Amino acid sequence: MFASLAITGLAALAIGSITMRLSGHYLPLGTIAWSLSLFFLFGNLEFLGKYDGLNGIAPLSLFGFSLSDGREMYYLIWAVVLLALVALTNLLDSRPGRALKGGGVMAEVMSVNTVWMHVVVFVYAALLASLSGWLYPHLQRAVNPTPFGLNHGIEYLFMAVVGGAGHVWGALLGSALLTVLKDVLQSVLPKLLGANGNFEVIVFGVMMVLLLQYASDGLWPLLRKFFPAAAGTDDKPLSKRAKPARGSLVLEVDKVCNEFGGLVAVNDISFKLHAGEIVGLIGPNGAGKSTTFNLVTGLLPATSGEVKYLGRSISGLPSRTIVSIGLARTFQHV
Repeated sequence: MFASLAITGLAALAIGSITMRLSGHYLPLGTIAWSLSLFFLFGNLEFLGKYDGLNGIAPLSLFGFSLSDGREMYYLIWAVVLLALVALTNLLDSRPGRALKGGGVMAEVMSVNTVWMHVVVFVYAALLASLSGWLYPHLQRAVNPTPFGLNHGIEYLFMAVVGGAGHVWGALLGSALLTVLKDVLQSVLPKLLGANGNFEVIVFGVMMVLLLQYASDGLWPLLRKFFPAAAGTDDKPLSKRAKPARGSLVLEVDKVCNEFGGLVAVNDISFKLHAGEIVGLIGPNGAGKSTTFNLVTGLLPATSGEVKYLGRSISGLPSRTIVSIGLARTFQHV
């Protein structure tokens, strides 16, 4: 188990560093592509038995008790699932977990390195999959590359979409629902429509289309509407920085310029902001106001010029570093 976790962690770190640059629907497609490559890799490795895999795997033994029966393994698997649920819930309730829910740009300007956090969560998920992969052969007494195939990859993706991607209990709901429903359909549909054809695949396809139309966020967010949210506790106020002396120079923007190809969005803008002042930046649509804010707060790199905060040059620094120094921003939402 520890060997599998170590190998999986290193592999996931390498794969995640490449794959987590993707977003949206490209990310699950990218991970399915990796699983397909592993499917063919494992299927051609002689020492792993190629596509036949490894057979005759001994049952697990814990504290002198042999878990050779399926029912005994059932309890162990559920214990692992519950521990994983507790760990994931704790992660999402932590500061890094809340940061991940905040989205890319918003989290970055709240001093979170979102790229690294996504890689960490990717590795974390891979370690959970590794635990599952360790239990699987001891339950089946055999293992082969089949779980890495395209059909299983799509099925796992369906579980997340049906339950509600981004919801821990949604993952449990989606996996349970699809597993039970698949078993029921495979038993009922042949009696109704005959044994020639995989009719359960057609039914799944129709159900998925309806789900995406009427419950695009999954079933768990729908169910949560029927349960009142738990009341929050009073949190202690955050610590505050010492304010600069009134009238002292806080922010200095010196001849900052930004070009997008041949388009000059901001042309040599300069201004100073002293402690206690309120300064407005005005202009018509397209004048470059938002771009100026993005240049000052590190969301965009300046083509030329310099920005100083409390006498320190912050030009070229990422937004997560700038906010940790003390320069924060809000976003425009109409």
